[in-house]
Amino acid sequence: MANAGYPVVLATANHLYFDFAYCYHHEEKGLSWGGYTDEWASFDWLPLEHPNIIGLNAQMWAEEYRCFAQVEWQIFPKIFGLAERAWNSRSALTLPEYTDLVYQYAMPRLHAEGHNFHVQMPGIHVENGQVMMNKVMTEGQIFYTLDDETWNEYTAPFALPEGTATIKAYVRYLDHESTKVWWWNPMAN
Repeated sequence: MANAGYPVVLATANHLYFDFAYCYHHEEKGLSWGGYTDEWASFDWLPLEHPNIIGLNAQMWAEEYRCFAQVEWQIFPKIFGLAERAWNSRSALTLPEYTDLVYQYAMPRLHAEGHNFHVQMPGIHVENGQVMMNKVMTEGQIFYTLDDETWNEYTAPFALPEGTATIKAYVRYLDHESTKVWWWNPMAN
């Protein structure tokens, strides 16, 4: 359409449909008919530069949401990538720099103003019997359980106790909690 001379506003599903779930996790809220849109999707692409492309637009279809807190959860932090690309499509920010800015400045401001937002789940990796976990933000804590009862704060890699069947973990950041993620031990009975 842009090549035919029409002014175009980009609204691509795989980058700008904010009603899509953040990831494939079965407990993440949102739609998935066209894929998933995580907090980096709107930033981690370069919209086509063309004189007839006049802007970007995110979509947030409301049939799935019953209150504004749910809407906020779906759009924050996704919307920061849209703002960066709409303002400066050739931003010099790297993805790690962008992530640091979002979690060090934008998210604390949202929290201070009482807004709801999504927190990225932690990663769990087991290698050579050592359990390692990580999170995208420098602040916040990872909590995990090996028995579905006792939750511990993750501070450093630890040896996987023999017979452990699952590890569950989540991130707590600014009084918000991520969806819980699981790791299943393929060697457990």
